[in-house]
Amino acid sequence: MINPIEESATGFLNVELTPAFEWINVYKKKANNYLLATEEFPDFLKNRKSFYLSWLKRLENPSGLSRDSQSLVKHNVNDFKKTLNGYIGRINKMLRGKQPSSIR
Repeated sequence: MINPIEESATGFLNVELTPAFEWINVYKKKANNYLLATEEFPDFLKNRKSFYLSWLKRLENPSGLSRDSQSLVKHNVNDFKKTLNGYIGRINKMLRGKQPSSIR
């Protein structure tokens, strides 16, 4: 899993928000090597897209989140939305077969 927000500021996100910003790469084994294959799993990508969309909705109305999370959202909502929208855009491109699957 890759979480660019957490990687740039370790400990910044709490346990409630951390999963929202995790990108999961899928690999397959071929001839004793593991190859990046996220784009080969469209159902997985569609589920992740739904997951990210649900978090975008939570960012719009964070009242169901903890106070700590609400404060983080309030002060970082634009960056959080940018990250999630970036993931969604990348997924859309992968589903159309036009984008490498890795986020680094």
